[in-house]
Amino acid sequence: MADSQDTKTSSIRPKLGLAVALSTASGLLTLIDPAKLRPVTRASLCLGTGVATGAAVWFGTSKEEPVKSSMKFRTAFALGSTVLGVASTKLSFAADRKIHQSLLKRGVANPRTVMAVGSGLLTLLTFLVDPPREEEHDSSIDRSEEELPIRELSPEVLGLIEGMLAGTEDFGAAILREQLAGAREQYWGDGEGISYQLDLVVPAESERTVPHNFTFPVHADFTTSAGQPVRISLAVNDGHLGALLLDVNHELMETAAGNAEDPLESITAWPHRSEVTYSFEGSNNS
Repeated sequence: MADSQDTKTSSIRPKLGLAVALSTASGLLTLIDPAKLRPVTRASLCLGTGVATGAAVWFGTSKEEPVKSSMKFRTAFALGSTVLGVASTKLSFAADRKIHQSLLKRGVANPRTVMAVGSGLLTLLTFLVDPPREEEHDSSIDRSEEELPIRELSPEVLGLIEGMLAGTEDFGAAILREQLAGAREQYWGDGEGISYQLDLVVPAESERTVPHNFTFPVHADFTTSAGQPVRISLAVNDGHLGALLLDVNHELMETAAGNAEDPLESITAWPHRSEVTYSFEGSNNS
C-alpha cells in the first residue's frame, strides 16, 4: 500500500513541475503585446509557427507511414498543417488584441499582467486535469495479448485468404500476400471448433498497407448445409492482416432457402477454397 502511494507521488511530482513550468512560460509570453511588434516580426512569427507545425507533422508521420507508399499524403498533410499553423497564429493575435482592448475599456490599468496570469492559470489547469495514462494497465493488456497461444494457419484458412488476395491487385494485395507467408492464428481457450472471428498475427516489422484499417473488398461466399448464405471477410488492422470474419450474407438472406434462427449454427469448420465463390464488394462474380 505504501509502495503504491510512493509510486503515485513520484509520478505526480514530474507532472506538477512540468505544469508549473509550462504555465510560467505561457504567462511570460502573454506579457508581450503583439500589437507593439513590427509587422515584419508578426509575419515572421506566423510563418515560423506554420513551418514548425508542418515540420513536426512531416517528421512525426515518417515513423508511422511507409515513405514510398505515403509520400503524397505526408506532403499534403504537412502543407495543410503549415497553413493551419499560420492561420491559427494570426487568429490568436486578433483575439489577443480584442481581449487587451476589452480590459482597457473596463478600466484595467495593466491588461497584459491580467492576461498573463489568466493564461498561466488556464495552462496549469488544462495540464493538470488531463487524466493520467494507464500505462501500467495498458502494458499488462499488451503482455496478456502476446501470451495468447499462436499456431499455424489451417490449409482451409490459408486457401480462403489466398483466394481473396488473388481477387484484385489493389488495396495493398501484394503487401498482404507477403504478410500471409508469415501469418499465424492467435486463438483463445483450447482452440477447438470454429470461431466467427479468426484473429491473425503477422511479424511486427512487416510492411503495412495504406490505408491502415479497412475490410478487404474481395469476399468468400458459400451456403451452409441448412441453406443459409454466409460471407467470409478479411479485416485489415493497422496495415496488417487482422482477422477472418464469418457472418451472414445479408444481401442474399431474404431469398435464402433455410429458416434457422441461428444461420451460423450449422457451420462446424471453415470451408475449403473450392466450396466458396469469390465476389468483389457484393457482386456475384467469381
